[in-house]
Order: sequence, then C-alpha cells, then structure tokens
Amino acid sequence: MKDSLKERMKKAMKIEEEAVDQRFARAEQFFSRNENDPEEGKRQLQSEKHDKAVKKLKFLSKSITLTEEEAQFCKDTIINFAKEGEIVNFSEILRMGLVALKNDSKPNELIKKIIRSK
Repeated sequence: MKDSLKERMKKAMKIEEEAVDQRFARAEQFFSRNENDPEEGKRQLQSEKHDKAVKKLKFLSKSITLTEEEAQFCKDTIINFAKEGEIVNFSEILRMGLVALKNDSKPNELIKKIIRSK
C-alpha cells in the first residue's frame, strides 16, 4: 500500500533532519580541528566557494515517488557516506544515479530494462 502524503512528508523531514544533524557535527569537527591550522581553513573556504558556485547552476524541484526499498537504499547510502566522513544529501544521491546512467554505454536500454522490471 502506498504511503499517504503525510507519512511521506514525515519520512522526508526525518531524512532532512538527520542530514542537518550530520552537517552540524561536521561543522563542529571542522572548527575544532582547524583552530591551529589556517591553511586547512583556507582550503575549506575555497571548497565552500566552489560548492556555492555549483549550487547556483540550476535548482529544480520536482516531487518523485520511490518504493520503500528505493528510499531505504538512499538512506543507507547517505549513512554509509557519513560513516566514511562524507556528508551527502538525497539530491546528491539522485545526481550520482544520473551520472552513472549518463556514463552507461546504452542508457536508453538500461532505462527500458529498469522500467520493465517494476
């Protein structure tokens, strides 16, 4: 049975809250680590400027529907990256999938295969 809109919004909010918590933890780690290393701070600042420039490229907001298995896969991927010290969010996970699809030698055939498997 499909989740109601309210349940889906609760799940989405929970995922976003976890992402925010992870970002705060990363910021705390960054500031405590870089107090005595100005060069690391400069590198981080350059990285942040790059990230802001990339974010200005285009913002597209669409609603999507995921199966419970797909949503769990996204959550697990976010958690696995966090365990390795990388903070990613849901849209970055989707972009990773798009990059993988784009790099496939026959993306249309792969898309058809995925659609037929549902």
